[in-house]
Amino acid sequence: MNFEMNRKNSLGILLSVIGAILGIIGTWILFVLYYEPYQTAMLAPPPAGVGTDAIIIIFLPFIADFGIIGGVLYIISALGFWSDSEWAFPTAVVANIFALLSGFWPFIPAITVGQPPVFLAIFFPNLLIYFLLMVYVGDTTWIRTLIALTVGIAFVMSFMNGVASTNRILGVIAGKIASGGPIYVLSQRINWLASLGYAVTTAGILLFHKKEWVRFVGLGAAVLEIIGGMPLAILNTIDKGEISMFFFAPVLSLPLLVIFLWPNLWQRLVYSSEKATIT
Repeated sequence: MNFEMNRKNSLGILLSVIGAILGIIGTWILFVLYYEPYQTAMLAPPPAGVGTDAIIIIFLPFIADFGIIGGVLYIISALGFWSDSEWAFPTAVVANIFALLSGFWPFIPAITVGQPPVFLAIFFPNLLIYFLLMVYVGDTTWIRTLIALTVGIAFVMSFMNGVASTNRILGVIAGKIASGGPIYVLSQRINWLASLGYAVTTAGILLFHKKEWVRFVGLGAAVLEIIGGMPLAILNTIDKGEISMFFFAPVLSLPLLVIFLWPNLWQRLVYSSEKATIT
């Protein structure tokens, strides 16, 4: 038993150290090298469009902060694993959630302005860290690991929809967008609240999966994202004449809503030690 605990702690330390290096050093290097080129690409003629202005100038630094904070949390979790503390694994989980957000989110504005999605160099290693951390350190079942990852994707995409709403509000104010202001204003905070709910649900599935409040927080997040994300996606589709990527979060929320609404299905997918019969 002591050998098994030492093995898990050693792996936890290794994963946390790698995550810390990626989160702190990796974020600093990539942000310093690519923040200005991203802005230049956005402003170069023909313009990349109003859909990327605030995303790159304002929100990319904010997202980079998440990466650095995640790196610091990884350092704390490494110390926790070293001292065999109970809080080490939960801290590493939160650090990983921050890291996955900071690594994946910049992918969208980067490809929008025709720049290399360099922050994926932080995302993919952290995705591997996620699976190793959950399955081999936290003894989390594969199905619960995958469900939490799906909810985490909804978290990132809902956050993206909140950012998109903010950007379009600025576009309306600047006169670059002629209509849709009320929809953008109302959907902005709804999408961010949905994103927050999904973030809490992701951590809850991994750390408190048998607590009933986890399912209800997820249910609220799914409903909020459908309400706030669907009008945004429809309006953006009409404006651009093509299917909007903002459909991703509300559409993903539909199957998640079924899981959250169906107690026995939720238990079958999320509970790691109890069996439930779907009725």
